[in-house]
Amino acid sequence: MPIELAGQRILVVGASSGIGAATARMAASGGARGAVSARRVDRLDELAASLPDGLAVAADVRDEAAVRRAVETAVKAFEGLDAVVYAAAVSPLMPMAHATAAHWRDVLDTNVVGAALVASAAAPHLLATGGRLIMLSSKSVRQPFADLGLYATSKAALDGLVRCLPVEFPGLRVTRL
Repeated sequence: MPIELAGQRILVVGASSGIGAATARMAASGGARGAVSARRVDRLDELAASLPDGLAVAADVRDEAAVRRAVETAVKAFEGLDAVVYAAAVSPLMPMAHATAAHWRDVLDTNVVGAALVASAAAPHLLATGGRLIMLSSKSVRQPFADLGLYATSKAALDGLVRCLPVEFPGLRVTRL
């Protein structure tokens, strides 16, 4: 059954490339009004310009104030949100034995902490509209691959966050993809 997107107000976080950019394009092609957010402003502006009603909101998900501003900007522009897609992620390709504390912090701050910050900022708005939070995970959680240990670990933590969010925010509709 196809999902009706016409008129939906969507914020895609991590939209400057890859799955996030493709998600924003797909939502817009289905008639959604979309805000896109990421830290790479040049790519973000180009994407937003290609979308009908596209709005670019620069934000690094590791910065709590920037995340709150991004969500509030989208809410104000579209008078609410019906969906937030969290597609932001980093994945250094390296053996875990070579990973430094800085590598771990970058991966966990982007892939888990950033997701939690976006969820917390967006939850009240999604609850108000009966909207949905969509978190992108990875099959690497079930089937680890060489040199992706940091990424797989972060996505396992993200899966834990997805299970906890409806408990912390009763009524919040959360989907893990």
